[in-house]
Amino acid sequence: MSKLKDLQQAEQAIRAVDPFGGGVQQLGLAVEKALAVAGPVGSPGAIRERAKAYAETAKAYAKASEDLGAVATSGLPSVWTGSVAEHATQAVKALANELAVSQKALQQGASLLGTWADDLEWAQNTDTHGVDSLNRALSRCAAPSSPPPAWNPRWPA
Repeated sequence: MSKLKDLQQAEQAIRAVDPFGGGVQQLGLAVEKALAVAGPVGSPGAIRERAKAYAETAKAYAKASEDLGAVATSGLPSVWTGSVAEHATQAVKALANELAVSQKALQQGASLLGTWADDLEWAQNTDTHGVDSLNRALSRCAAPSSPPPAWNPRWPA
């Protein structure tokens, strides 16, 4: 089963508890079921490092594409003439274009990895808060019921 489906089932079990019909034990079991689902795994920091590496590689590709573009327009040896020069220019321009396309893909990958890291970090923080809340609820379910307050003579009879 998926984590999401397990959590949805646990939520349904928690919502189905009748607090007035001895549901404290049922609630405790439902909370334990929710706590049994592992939190989101992964390292946002490691993902951000990978995004940074992609971004740095994209910058290098952009520079190489720019340099090759300059070579294609004015950097080929002047001794190359005719069809040889034309083919060389086309090949260098094609390579420059491929590097530009790769650079854009790397930039997009870096951006998506950054978004993933942010989303994962949010999910892990949310999970931590949820687990804390569920643990507090579970401890209340396990604690013996507190006795009713003592009768106060100033209360109406």
